[in-house]
Amino acid sequence: MVPWGTPITLAASTEAELACAQRDLVRIGIKRPAATVLLPAALGDAGRGYRVARWEELAAELDSPRPPAILDVRAEEEWRPGHLPGATWVPVGGLLARLADLPKVPTWVHWQAGCRATVAASLLDRADIPPVLVDDEFGRATASGLDLVVELAPNGSAPA
Repeated sequence: MVPWGTPITLAASTEAELACAQRDLVRIGIKRPAATVLLPAALGDAGRGYRVARWEELAAELDSPRPPAILDVRAEEEWRPGHLPGATWVPVGGLLARLADLPKVPTWVHWQAGCRATVAASLLDRADIPPVLVDDEFGRATASGLDLVVELAPNGSAPA
């Protein structure tokens, strides 16, 4: 997260990735980036600061002797109908204020479809909390072998 009006430079491996990132910026009210940069193909994923995974990979990790931490950054109305057991729930808008409360352990972060989770992963990475970005639709979680639970929200409100 940066202060409003800060010039933004987008860097991507392909024109398609740049176009997708520009659409995402427009959705939050930024009409144009200050600049765009196409990364050389030889760079590959070296420009990424953290791992990107799918739900199937998280399901496999949860079966390990040391299951990872999970951070759910969806809004309450998305969280209440179902979420991963044991996930820490911090809506992305409140994450900056709660970073000091999170353990500095590898943390799998997800949202409904990935966009806000990317913001959250960047914030975790900047706070020296190693993120794993789940870049996958939340609707695919159960099809990937993950269970969901419904319980009271941490603020005490009842599920929808």
